[in-house]
Amino acid sequence: MNKLRIGSAIFVILLGITGLSAVYTVNERETAVILEFGKFVHQEEQPGLHLKWPFIQKARYFDKRVLDLDIPPDEIPTRDQEQIIVDAFVRYRIHDAQTFYEANRGGATEIFESRRLTASVNGAVRAEFGKMNLESLLGFAIGTSSALTKGKRKTLSRTDREKTRDELTKRITDRVRKEVEKRYGVKVVDVRIKRLDLPAGNKKSILGRMAEQRRQEATRIRAEGEARARKIKADANRNARVTIAKAKKQAEILRGRGEAKAQEIYNTAYGKDPEFFQFWVSMNAYKIGLQGKNTRLLMSPNIDFFRYFKNMHGKASAPAKK
Repeated sequence: MNKLRIGSAIFVILLGITGLSAVYTVNERETAVILEFGKFVHQEEQPGLHLKWPFIQKARYFDKRVLDLDIPPDEIPTRDQEQIIVDAFVRYRIHDAQTFYEANRGGATEIFESRRLTASVNGAVRAEFGKMNLESLLGFAIGTSSALTKGKRKTLSRTDREKTRDELTKRITDRVRKEVEKRYGVKVVDVRIKRLDLPAGNKKSILGRMAEQRRQEATRIRAEGEARARKIKADANRNARVTIAKAKKQAEILRGRGEAKAQEIYNTAYGKDPEFFQFWVSMNAYKIGLQGKNTRLLMSPNIDFFRYFKNMHGKASAPAKK
């Protein structure tokens, strides 16, 4: 009886172990790969409880969410043989679990990241950064580019810098995608550059040289600006003299026309009433000649200038009868 109970208990335990070995669970964040003696059978992405052959089949799980990988900082030579430290990161996800498993020979995700993906990103960064000189790379941050246009360094706006950085990271991302996506069954979302820095050993000398270049550039720009300012001032002065000369010429023409018109009016008035005209001319002469409070005239009172002081008609008074 005891043997029967023990046998029943063992059977139940074996049945339970077999049942547990025959099922596996997939959640919505994972993809399950079913292996039979280490060989791929199929992959399951549908969340829930699923069946498999007990003991001979095993389930391996791979995260299908977007994963982040920080690439260790790497010292990279630029086109002008300067060294720069690049700190990058990559975002990717596993979209083909079978290819990923077989390409990595059953290795874990960490092995793929540390060996293959890191090497691919470093290679792409080296290839793209090796096409550019140090000043251009650092110019993304400070707003100037070493590319010369008609002998002048081009200044980049914030929008231009962002566009240039986006183009650079796109080229790097495309290189990584071509190398790893089909081969390893992953989808590279993007590769980003977190930081650019100079090696501690030559940072001071490089920054000093760049500062000197900026000072020379500032001196050249200032000299060009002063020369341009002098030219603008000279052109403005010349234009002002020409404008004033034209205005004076026009004023003289108008003044001459006015004087001619006034003389014509005077002549017409004189012809109509010569006596009134002589009176008006004398009154103007008094007004101009006798200005001021202390005006003194030393002349004979019998001259023609004072004839209207003696008679309103400007005629000499008759001599008194004796």
